[in-house]
Amino acid sequence: MYHYFIGIITEIQKDHIILENNNIGYIIQFYHPHNIFVLNQKIKIFLYFYVRENINCLYGFINLDMLKLFKKLISIPSIGPKSAIMITNTDFVKQIKQTLKNNDLSELLKFPGIGKKTAQQILFHFRDNYFSLDEKNTSVSKKEDLKEALNNLGFLNKEIESITNKINFNQNLENIIKEALVFLTKK
Repeated sequence: MYHYFIGIITEIQKDHIILENNNIGYIIQFYHPHNIFVLNQKIKIFLYFYVRENINCLYGFINLDMLKLFKKLISIPSIGPKSAIMITNTDFVKQIKQTLKNNDLSELLKFPGIGKKTAQQILFHFRDNYFSLDEKNTSVSKKEDLKEALNNLGFLNKEIESITNKINFNQNLENIIKEALVFLTKK
């Protein structure tokens, strides 16, 4: 099936983008894509093709770790792709170790459609292998994550290096990427 597409973003909606590749526009589901992308941006997006009885959807991710987390989440019986994409595109991966150690459901209960029972299932499902999920808190690894994400979005290393000293790395990765995109689109 599909692993990734490289193309140009031609449209950004509330829950999806349209990525043009070889004169074909693909609808790719994202959670709040307007926070991540800009129009006419060339990007590489990793994909999951979700097929059920009457649903065929492409879900997109800016890196492989997010795709792996998404696949793990939808393997949980009561988690569908819409809930999984919301969880995947937040800092849940970074918070999961602490959440599991404290058996804290409150972080998961913040997501729409996630009740107490589902949150317990998620914690149970991740408990056995949560140490395999990377929790990257240092500025160095955040810079590497930023570089990888921006490369996947089509930016050159030279462009990325020119703005890294302007970015505040004492925030979550989503905000770091947003800040970087602001600097890169001003050029």
